Amino acid sequence: MPSDAQAEATIKVTLPDGANRQLAKGSTGRALASDISTSLGKKAIAVKQDGEVIDLDRELVNGASVEIVTPDSPEALELFRHDCAHVLAEAVQELFQGPRLQLVQQLRMVSITISPENSHLPQMILKQFRQR
Repeated sequence: MPSDAQAEATIKVTLPDGANRQLAKGSTGRALASDISTSLGKKAIAVKQDGEVIDLDRELVNGASVEIVTPDSPEALELFRHDCAHVLAEAVQELFQGPRLQLVQQLRMVSITISPENSHLPQMILKQFRQR
């Protein structure tokens, strides 16, 4: 039986199959994925903690239900879209500096979902960005 000091130095998380995993306090999703298997550690792109997708490098919470998100996970596409939106926003900011800054500020207020119908927009903006 672990001592009180050992118990305070560890956390317990529950995996999707119901198995419990004991980790050092301060452990991240990345550490958990690598602890489960080296290949999972390499494939991991995020962690789902108590239903919320979080960054792999965030500290896990004691008692949380956790799931490693990989490119094959249902959450992966939305995560990639979100990350691409940030990259696109940075490109737009760089492209439309100065007097056009108001346009960029207006674009920040608009939520655009990239879909098959408008998937050409990021390529158009990035093409203009590269030509600068």
